[in-house]
Amino acid sequence: MKIQKLGWILAAGMAGVMFAGGFQTTSTKVGVADVQYLFQNSEFTQMKQGALKAMGDTRSDVIQFIRTYRTITPDQAAKFRTLSLKADPTPADKAELDKVKSDVIATNQAFQALQTKASPTSDEVSKLQAFNAQAQQTDAMSQRWGKEFNDEMTAAQEKMRNDVLDRAQAAVQEVGKKQGYTVIFTESVAPFSSNDITADALKVMNAKK
Repeated sequence: MKIQKLGWILAAGMAGVMFAGGFQTTSTKVGVADVQYLFQNSEFTQMKQGALKAMGDTRSDVIQFIRTYRTITPDQAAKFRTLSLKADPTPADKAELDKVKSDVIATNQAFQALQTKASPTSDEVSKLQAFNAQAQQTDAMSQRWGKEFNDEMTAAQEKMRNDVLDRAQAAVQEVGKKQGYTVIFTESVAPFSSNDITADALKVMNAKK
């Protein structure tokens, strides 16, 4: 599971006129804003990227654990997933998660010991068969979870893109109204405009917490 590169945040239909009208000016005044710069350099973007990375890392760790300890039972897996992804775990939650992980690791060690035993008893052979069956079910489960997590990450990335774009638009509009602009173009449309409000818009973005 990988977090997609964040270049997609600029594919938001921002070509041409970015902000126009509503500024109520008496004369025409045209400005320009570098939206790509705002996306890449705002503190809001950095905060969102940090949250997105933490979300991806947590899900990657969950997948890695069940792929490493494949004898995890469905009940253990469900509890492990819920506790691992909990946004604000309590000390009790953390203790319960540690207990689940400890039990899973112990079971896996027992499985490995049976695999290396030279002459297993009939009961041990049955246990080995049960462990192998559970491992196969876990493999299938890890595939399902991986797809679910990728879908969650895609949705979170899209939300981040929209959140940052909304913040950038609001900042440019605020600056445009204060400075009396009639229309503001994206930098890609009017790259040589002398009225560049990008720096002022970035200050507004960063000022909003």
